[in-house]
Amino acid sequence: MLYVLRLTVTSLLAFLRSLPSVAAHVLDIFCVDALDAAAEASVPAFLYYASSSTYAAMFLRIPQYLATTEREFKDMGKDELIRFPGGPPVPASDMARSVLVHGTWAFALRTGHHARSPEAKGLLINTYEWLEARAVGALRDGACVHGRPTPPVYCIGPLTLEGEAKGEWHACLSWLDAQPDRSVVFLCFGSLGAVSAAQLKEITHGLENSDLDALLPEGFLERTRKRGLVLKMWAPQWNSVLEAASTATPMLCWPLAGEQRLNKLFVVSEMKAGFVMEGYNNELVKAGEVEKKVRLVMEESGEVGKLRDRVVLAKEKAVEAQAGNGS
Repeated sequence: MLYVLRLTVTSLLAFLRSLPSVAAHVLDIFCVDALDAAAEASVPAFLYYASSSTYAAMFLRIPQYLATTEREFKDMGKDELIRFPGGPPVPASDMARSVLVHGTWAFALRTGHHARSPEAKGLLINTYEWLEARAVGALRDGACVHGRPTPPVYCIGPLTLEGEAKGEWHACLSWLDAQPDRSVVFLCFGSLGAVSAAQLKEITHGLENSDLDALLPEGFLERTRKRGLVLKMWAPQWNSVLEAASTATPMLCWPLAGEQRLNKLFVVSEMKAGFVMEGYNNELVKAGEVEKKVRLVMEESGEVGKLRDRVVLAKEKAVEAQAGNGS
C-alpha cells in the first residue's frame, strides 16, 4: 500500500496546481512522499501523527541511534534498554516489529518516513501537552532530530468522534447505558488485531471466571452472551489510549502489533494509568492472568484507587485541552 501511495505523487501535484489557492497541505505520516508534490507546488505541508508524541520522538531519533551501533534490536532482547529523549527506557523487544530487523523493506519504509519528517512545515500530533509533556518538550527542544531543525510541534488532541450512531451501534450504547457505573470491561484489539482460537478461549474463560460484565467483539463463545455483548461490526471507539485518558478509564495493556508495545510502556511507566497483561510475549496469555488483571483493574481501592485518581486528572486535562485556549 505504501508503494502505491508513492505512485500518486504526480497526480497529487497536478491536482494541487489545478486549485486556485491552497493555504496548506496536511499529510499522514505514511504519505511523506507527498512532501515532494507540496514543495513543487509551493504549498506548505504539515505532517499528521495519529500516534503519540512519544512514538514520534522515538522514531525521529532512531536514525541517530542506529548510527552508533551495528546491532539489531531483535538481538538485544527484553533486558537491554533503548533510551530516547522524552520517554521511558524501551526494552529492545518492545520496539515496533517493523524496525526489529535491519535491511528489510518494512525497516527502510518506516525509518525513511520519519527521516523526512523535518522537511514539513510543522508536525500535528494527536495528543495534549499535559499527557506527554516530556515527549513534546523533547521534540520542541530539538533533542530528537540530529543535524537539522525540528519543525514546530502542534498538539491538536485529543481528537474524538462525535455524532449519533446507527443500527447496531445503538444497541451497543443502549446495552452500556443499562449497566452499573464502572462495571464493564471493554476489549479492543485495535484496527488489525487478531488472536488465535486457543487464545480466544483463554480470554473467554478468564472473563467468565471474573464474574464481571464485558463488551466483547465478535468471535467469543456463545455462552458469554448471558453477561456480555458481542458486536458484529465496528464499535464506536477511537484511538484506545487517548480515548481512555479522555474518559478517566483505567487500562489493561496487551500489545499485539504496530507501536502498541510502546503505548503499553507509556501507559504503565509514564502515564501510570494501567497494568500489563503478563505473558503477551509468550504463545498464550492464560485465563488465570486475564481473570486476575480484570479483577484488579475493576477494584476501587488500593493501587487501583491511585490509578483511578490519575486517569480522572487526565480527563480533566483533556477537557482543558479541548477548550478555546487549550492545546
